[in-house]
Amino acid sequence: MRVMFICFAIAISLAGLVALAAGIAALTRGWIPPKSRQLIVRPRIYGWGMVGFAGCAFLVAANWVLVTDPTLRQLGQTAGLLAVIVIAYVARASRLPADVEAQEGDKL
Repeated sequence: MRVMFICFAIAISLAGLVALAAGIAALTRGWIPPKSRQLIVRPRIYGWGMVGFAGCAFLVAANWVLVTDPTLRQLGQTAGLLAVIVIAYVARASRLPADVEAQEGDKL
């Protein structure tokens, strides 16, 4: 069972690394992955959402590997899920219509 948690943690950490790279690219250069370019209007908000998602992924992976008490592990997984839901709303804000007032750094 422990090996399974470690394998899941590695997979989640790799997904977190990809999200972190996408978030940093969006924050620093305004670069958005090709499949999302048509949908994203605000790359900076998208970048912050991806960085937040990466942080949640790393915390969930650490929870699976480091926490041994089943009750604490369940609480950590629930907190991670709630954080991902909040960050999904932040990422949703990056898709606001273009008629919303522009902010500094937005692609219009």
